[in-house]
Amino acid sequence: GRGRTDHTGKCLCTVCKSATIKGRDIMEEYEVVSIPVSDGTEKEFAIMDTFTVEEKHYMAVSLIQEDEIQEGVYLYRYRDAEDGDIVVEQITEPAEYKRVSRAYEAR
Repeated sequence: GRGRTDHTGKCLCTVCKSATIKGRDIMEEYEVVSIPVSDGTEKEFAIMDTFTVEEKHYMAVSLIQEDEIQEGVYLYRYRDAEDGDIVVEQITEPAEYKRVSRAYEAR
């Protein structure tokens, strides 16, 4: 029910079980980020990993569709924005992408 604080998201009582949406489990396990994709829409991705290459920050993300994490990993560069948020940028340089994917695969 609403307003009850004695349950956690992992609670298995029937009320909580029926109220738990799959997507919420993803939100609890992974940080979720919205990234604009090539068709101009924004899609939600689960952050699988973050790492640094040559003092730049990168993230490995997987697409979330119908509350399930899809196979396949996409690599993006990110930086901290002044408002405390993060700015996600596409890696457009083929050489940079190669370096980053090598670093990711070596993890």
